[in-house]
Amino acid sequence: MKYFEKKELTKFFNILKKKASIRDQALFNIMYWCGLRVSELQLLNIESYNPDAHTIQTNRLKGGISNTIRLDSSRERLIRKYIKTRPDALPYEPLFMSREDSPVSRDMIFKLTKKYCEMANIRPLSPHAFRHSIAVHLLDSEVPIYAVQNLLGHKNISSTTKYLAFTTAQNKLLFDKMIASKNIAK
Repeated sequence: MKYFEKKELTKFFNILKKKASIRDQALFNIMYWCGLRVSELQLLNIESYNPDAHTIQTNRLKGGISNTIRLDSSRERLIRKYIKTRPDALPYEPLFMSREDSPVSRDMIFKLTKKYCEMANIRPLSPHAFRHSIAVHLLDSEVPIYAVQNLLGHKNISSTTKYLAFTTAQNKLLFDKMIASKNIAK
């Protein structure tokens, strides 16, 4: 499983702030924050964003559980700013559109990911790495695994536990508990 290290994503998002359109900034920030697959990102429409509740309603695929995800202020600012660039957009229209006024394609998202990775001078990973990255970063921050499961829309916790192998904080916590435990033979 491939994911971006936190320092890599910091470089990636810094390049977006300096060089990318508001659409690209919003697209990658939402994909990461919500842990979306590319196909799930493409399912978002204008009304998926609820400005009153500060949320995005996601439609999960692969048997996942659709959910509503609260946005932080910086991502909400990006979404609001981007939506303002599309004043005639109807609620049911795709949220992210290309310059040709068609939904952003899977190929375009892959090309943009590669482009901004190169500009940020980080290893080029696929857009799916954003989904893996948010899971690993949250678990490294000691967010409970059930909260990560909910964010990613996993029906089964076993789908989420695969990320534990990549988290240093969770592994350290386990080791510390093993050392301190009076229930483990020494």
